[in-house]
Amino acid sequence: MKANTRFPVAIHILSYIAIKGKGTTSEELAKSVNTNPVVVRRLNGHLKKAGLITIHNGSKGGAQLKIAPQFITLLDVYQAVREDEDVLIFNNPQHPNLDDPVGANVMDAIRQPFEKAQDALKKTLSQYTIDDVVQFIKKRCKFFLRNLCNYCSYVLGGNMENRKNDFYITEPIKKDINNRIIHLLHYSGHKINSSFH
Repeated sequence: MKANTRFPVAIHILSYIAIKGKGTTSEELAKSVNTNPVVVRRLNGHLKKAGLITIHNGSKGGAQLKIAPQFITLLDVYQAVREDEDVLIFNNPQHPNLDDPVGANVMDAIRQPFEKAQDALKKTLSQYTIDDVVQFIKKRCKFFLRNLCNYCSYVLGGNMENRKNDFYITEPIKKDINNRIIHLLHYSGHKINSSFH
């Protein structure tokens, strides 16, 4: 997996762990990321090596944040999952022909703008944290939850006899709505009573 893929997946993993707030298995994370648990375990290894998470084995184990999310910058995450050969933005895998005037000089010509662009990216990534990502997710989930609840209120409320041709809610649809509400409640930061499931 290349750095430009590892990086957003690592942010996803850390955000999920931060929201869940307890040990999170590779299987759970893989389901959320929509990837193979092996990919998650590999990235978790990088994140653990960087000191961002701890991993405990056993039935109550899983990954947990080692540092509070507000202290993990996106730059920290990028640096944790990049490989030695990765550069921050640009890499020139070619070896230009040094006997050619363009080949001999092109890299020197673009070095300064590339370095400035990389410095700007580093500065930007260092200004955002995993907590910023988590707060965005919670805010978005609250918005969707509110809309879903308004929809359910409209569909299920009032005189259904007058709207029986407009709506027919089957048990699978009710179950799907219930599951969506549970997920949105969880990801928006609400505590869910286990009896609610």
